Amino acid sequence: SSSPPPPPPQPLQELPLGAARRRERHRLILGSSAAASRRGLCTASQDGSVFATEEYKALKLDVLRQTLSPRPSDAVVDFSTDPEVLELMAAEQKRTQVVSEGKQGSDSTASEVVVSDFYSYSQRNPDPWIDRAVLVDPAYDIARNKLGDFFYGMFKQMRANGRLVLLAKPHDCSHYPFFSLAVDLWKSSHPPVTFYADNLRKAGFEVKMKSSSVMIHTNTEDWIQELKDRETFRAFEEMDEDEMEAGIEHLRDLIDGMDQLAFEEKFVAITATKPAFGAAMETLIVQEEGPPYGHCG
Repeated sequence: SSSPPPPPPQPLQELPLGAARRRERHRLILGSSAAASRRGLCTASQDGSVFATEEYKALKLDVLRQTLSPRPSDAVVDFSTDPEVLELMAAEQKRTQVVSEGKQGSDSTASEVVVSDFYSYSQRNPDPWIDRAVLVDPAYDIARNKLGDFFYGMFKQMRANGRLVLLAKPHDCSHYPFFSLAVDLWKSSHPPVTFYADNLRKAGFEVKMKSSSVMIHTNTEDWIQELKDRETFRAFEEMDEDEMEAGIEHLRDLIDGMDQLAFEEKFVAITATKPAFGAAMETLIVQEEGPPYGHCG
């Protein structure tokens, strides 16, 4: 006798997630990761963050060396407290001023920690003294309506031919294994990288951009924990526990038993250089007309 037909698939449950924009079904945004995982290309993640790989660290160091090109006498300001930035500056024996809101400091004897929010720091000193500055993923640290004034404040403090290097995450997050609410929150917190570039140009900088990527290999449970911890993905702090658990539940269903994941980690290095003529022109503009623009947000 023939076996009975399988029951019809059940529709995804509609979840009461609060705001109307959150009431859509959660769906997996995985791109080519599923195919890569099924081909067995993934390996287990290392301890700690799934992004704490030697390949990713080496890539960031290489990009920072190329974009910063620090010179022996440079005065460096680090807005990131990023371990790769601190490691590079220590290796180059640079005296670095680390700007921190108190969340994270530096134990390096070559670094001076200044406790301040980033915007206030940019407005504190009108005299040019900075040769290099580093800003990593500023989406969480500077309000968009203050970003133009932040860049202009930094422009005033940069010496001629000084560089501000910004490592930004893309607005498009389709390379991440996210569910729909995660996608929504990411996009609302991360503007297109052209937003940063346009504001830097308005402040007076010359701007170049270069994209980089590295493959991340991790197991599913480590990835889910990365989402829950909300340390790498600070945009998810807006998600309450019920919303997170609902998203993770659908993520597990859609991964459908895969215990390994592979996806690209992407970032864009934006190099903003203060032109030599800007050192003279900026003083004239400020004295006679004030800042060359208002808020760029």
